[in-house]
Amino acid sequence: MLFRSVRQVSFYASVSNSFSGVPTGIDVYGRLLDKPESGKSKEVGLKSSWLDGRLGLEAALFELNRTNTRRQLSDSEVISVLGFLPSGARSIQDNGEKSRGGEIQILGRPFPSYQIAANFYYIDTALVSPDNLIRNGGPITGRPRSNGSVFHKYSFLSGFLKGLAVNNAVVWVDGFRPDSISSTTGLVTNYMPGYIRLDFGAAYQARVLGRSVSLSLNVRNAADKKIMEGLQTKGDPRSWRLGVGTRF
Repeated sequence: MLFRSVRQVSFYASVSNSFSGVPTGIDVYGRLLDKPESGKSKEVGLKSSWLDGRLGLEAALFELNRTNTRRQLSDSEVISVLGFLPSGARSIQDNGEKSRGGEIQILGRPFPSYQIAANFYYIDTALVSPDNLIRNGGPITGRPRSNGSVFHKYSFLSGFLKGLAVNNAVVWVDGFRPDSISSTTGLVTNYMPGYIRLDFGAAYQARVLGRSVSLSLNVRNAADKKIMEGLQTKGDPRSWRLGVGTRF
């Protein structure tokens, strides 16, 4: 449902159900996953555009309920279940999880050659009726409560550097990511550290033999920080990517 109060602002509300079937893979016990995943969501928000499109604002509040969700277990959870750390699957299907949160995004183009985008997310997720009832309503390992990013891009529209664009991204993830949770009290005993990641890039478009060609060079994690993006997922160290593209 969409309602436009004035030309610059639109409000919306949506309700949806989703069904994704039985996921592939096995759980921590070595059994095939056999429960279909599903979800229900509610969302309200607004979208606005000002200054002839040079400034945009989007915001939303949402609630998401999911059932039979596949979740990766932390080391402490696996040990409490099996008594040791396996070399194989580390997943389990919970009875459900409930998330509530909001997001806001600002888009700006103060002048034609420069654009900026900034966003912030806050999500509070809890288990619903898990097998270990002590964990009911408790946090989920590895999930950040808030994160955000800022993206800049400057394009040279004239002169010797015409066709060149440079960009920068700053990605932030908070440290409120439970790593170890007590199986007897349900309390968080350790958190994964948060991080800020810096990315830089440049792209150039030109015509070669009458054909449009684009060149790009990007560096991810420019500060070469040690980052844990997930429970068992380490972020890449400083890495470079070179790309060449054309259209036939």
